[in-house]
Amino acid sequence: MRRYFLIQHQDKPVPYMKALMRCGYRRILSLKAADFLLIDFTISGLFSGGEIKIRPPVEQAVNLGIPIFLYPHSVRPNIPFDLGYREQNINALFTIAEGHKEVLRRIGVDFDVEVCGWPYSKIKPFMPAERKGLKILFAPIHPVGRKWLPDMDKELNKNAYEMLGQLKDVSVSVRHISDLTYNGIENKNEAFRHYTSLPRLGSHRDISEADLIIGGFSLAYLAIALGKPVIMLGEGVVPHNTPRGEGMLILAEHWDKYKDYMHYPYNIEEISSIAELDDMIERAIKPSSDYEEWRKKFIGEPFDGDYFVKRLEGYL
Repeated sequence: MRRYFLIQHQDKPVPYMKALMRCGYRRILSLKAADFLLIDFTISGLFSGGEIKIRPPVEQAVNLGIPIFLYPHSVRPNIPFDLGYREQNINALFTIAEGHKEVLRRIGVDFDVEVCGWPYSKIKPFMPAERKGLKILFAPIHPVGRKWLPDMDKELNKNAYEMLGQLKDVSVSVRHISDLTYNGIENKNEAFRHYTSLPRLGSHRDISEADLIIGGFSLAYLAIALGKPVIMLGEGVVPHNTPRGEGMLILAEHWDKYKDYMHYPYNIEEISSIAELDDMIERAIKPSSDYEEWRKKFIGEPFDGDYFVKRLEGYL
């Protein structure tokens, strides 16, 4: 039986762990006795804007000559790979879809990238919605550590929240992490339903109960995979980290090389009036070739666990 050592980020590696277990691999707690290291990224400090350091398990794996594989830290292909530091000593990254691989090529990563499919849910057909009585789920870009959020993200949250308050004939649920003020929202709209949630708990249920999702990153990608109409929040601005305390804000280095390729057809930051939002909603809740083309590139096919293990074994 082959053994591996895992650094787990939230529930992101769970589909990969299950595939390995089905194929006879066992997770162990000693890196020295492992056949490979499975981890989401190799350096610390990028996300917090602090001192950049090689993560200790990576350093140890390099010294031991143990292969290092990456699973996705984020559903976004450019994070963390375009934040100014080149990952080193990577045997391969197992990513989600062909669009991810193309973005990484444009960034200029110098390790192998293997496409293994969307691992976080079923992929369902698009579910159009009726404008009348539309149920909207708004999920602001959430603070990290329950309080850290760049000013640019707070501004996006605030503007979107205020525009939603001007819509007619809708019901709005606001799923927020931590207090609204840490999300950049100072004036609470009592007409909305507000509730707090951890980023990954209850997401499927929250999405299923809404007709339209307005949000960013993991929640938005998951909703698109599940066939829901989505207006993205934060996907149309330059990618960046979320500094903690006095940490440094780091912007993506190569955004100009892939921003048009990654562009989602409905981004709330690209509009500035209630009339434009109404028009965007009308388009987003109907079937669209632009939506399907984006979904094909960045959600792709269902995760193939056997293929993942087969490709991994090719590096051992």
